[in-house]
Amino acid sequence: MILHRPFSSSVRPNFRTSGIAASLLLALVGLSGCATDIVEATIETEGWEAADPSGGPAPASTGTGTGTGTGTGTGTSTGTTDPGTDPGTGPVAVSECDMTGYWALRELSLPEDTVLGNTQPATNWALWIVTQDGDTFEVQDSLNCGTRASGNADVVFGVDTQIGVMEKNPQTGRTGTFVKNGDHCEFAVDRWYSRTGLPASVLDEYQGTTNALPANVEPLLGIAEDWDGNGYGGIAYLTSGIVSGKRHAIDIGWDEYYNDAGFGHMPPLNSTDFTLRMSYGISEAVVFAEKTNGGESALLKGSAIVIPNANNAVALHLLGRDEVAAIAGGIYEQSDNLLTCFNIQDNFPHQEDRI
Repeated sequence: MILHRPFSSSVRPNFRTSGIAASLLLALVGLSGCATDIVEATIETEGWEAADPSGGPAPASTGTGTGTGTGTGTGTSTGTTDPGTDPGTGPVAVSECDMTGYWALRELSLPEDTVLGNTQPATNWALWIVTQDGDTFEVQDSLNCGTRASGNADVVFGVDTQIGVMEKNPQTGRTGTFVKNGDHCEFAVDRWYSRTGLPASVLDEYQGTTNALPANVEPLLGIAEDWDGNGYGGIAYLTSGIVSGKRHAIDIGWDEYYNDAGFGHMPPLNSTDFTLRMSYGISEAVVFAEKTNGGESALLKGSAIVIPNANNAVALHLLGRDEVAAIAGGIYEQSDNLLTCFNIQDNFPHQEDRI
């Protein structure tokens, strides 16, 4: 299970990468020239979906046994899945399209900066613990495990920010389907909304819907929460490149995943590693942007532009069909969420050119 407890930054002295899906990034190097403290950016990908797109304590177990699972997510299985065994019930059946288990997720979004029009590749990592009944799966628990963006600027989180966001947007209860269709599996999952530096109540009108995001979230600055304890609402994004400094921001965003044959995202049967197409949106406001050497920075207040017809995608890697198998794989750490996230980042690193 995921252990929910206070964290120490002693695991590693410097936190290289950050995390929360789709802060998307985050206005990496926009030359807005704006002198005010607040900049809004609204980004949507409505209408670009594929033609047929189809927190709380963790559970003690996903209920799938104590066997060796299906590996550590380093390749794609096209043979028969090893289901493991449960000492109480014997072998656990695993279907040809089965999300049961512990999964590492690595999103790759490909927005463009607002200065040169260059791509700003952004990776977001997560952990899902999933159960499946028939064709329907449900996320039982999750972690937000970091973000890294590169290109004209490199964007990461400090340790305090990572700890602040890691459990703020649990995806518990997110449901989808994973269904055999000929020689592949069809994947569909509910759109999921998240917030950064804002109370959970701001999502009440969105979760469970496909509602468009607000034109901007500037009106929410009055209820911004300081998730990383640095004295500013929102969270701090550490940037280096054309300009170095900190960018403090809030946002509301969403994402969803699905098959897309045109981009080659068609999970094979019995797959333990596969990719999916991703759509997403974000509405953001910058609270304050400061240069490393002091003073405000207009460069850090700009926005990145979502390119909806780019190959925005997510890769899923099975860590184990049950907790025992996930621990044995050396990535999932039962008693240390922060180390689990570091391990996911290290084993499935940010890559600018491919998912």
